[in-house]
Amino acid sequence: MLENTANIRTGPEAMNDLFIAQAMKDGDFWGDNGALAWEWTRLRETKDRYKKDQHEEAGDMIEALSKASKTYYLAALYATDQSGLCHFKELKKKWRWVMRKYCGLIIARWLSHQVMKLAEVNENLSADQLGNRADILSLWRRYDAAGDCLAVALLQNGVPPDAKVELLTQLAIIDWRQTGKIPEQVFVDVERAILGGEVSPDIIVRFLRTKAKILEQVGGSRQLIDKTTIRAAQNRRRL
Repeated sequence: MLENTANIRTGPEAMNDLFIAQAMKDGDFWGDNGALAWEWTRLRETKDRYKKDQHEEAGDMIEALSKASKTYYLAALYATDQSGLCHFKELKKKWRWVMRKYCGLIIARWLSHQVMKLAEVNENLSADQLGNRADILSLWRRYDAAGDCLAVALLQNGVPPDAKVELLTQLAIIDWRQTGKIPEQVFVDVERAILGGEVSPDIIVRFLRTKAKILEQVGGSRQLIDKTTIRAAQNRRRL
């Protein structure tokens, strides 16, 4: 199994993560100082190290590719939202966002494939990396492959409670999209994880919002939807 050394970051690498995270939060993906440009800089630097010593840097290379694929995936989602906000007369602006969306999706998928080339099998990836790949596979409607990634991730030892709930939330979305039904067992698994008392409020909020959305889409009871929405609001106040 390839060693993943990228989960513990200090110094410049940690600063890169913080800068990219802030840029994404601000919607600053494109341009010379955007999140995507910083990701390519990190990829280039990591690739240079990897060429010098492929055994030692394999884990770092996989992590850099995985992070970059996630950033392009988020850029595509942001572009999708922006294109939907364009007025019907703003065709040129809408077209620019649509192009950014599909370019982001294509590059995210290509980067994810590079991850798999290095890792060779899912078992060589960390839970976070498998979650990133599952997100991208889901966008391309490869739900079976995405579900396989999440199943492997959830079987790993030492997955933190927050990460486990995020993985299960992804699994719930995939289950719903495949079957068109409420993923009841996944919801039960998440509630069990939450009862452990170690899940962060923001992670709980994201899960509950996803649950409410799924319930609305499949025609769940109004009482359960309202209850879920109220729980999300209560956890939101804890942030």
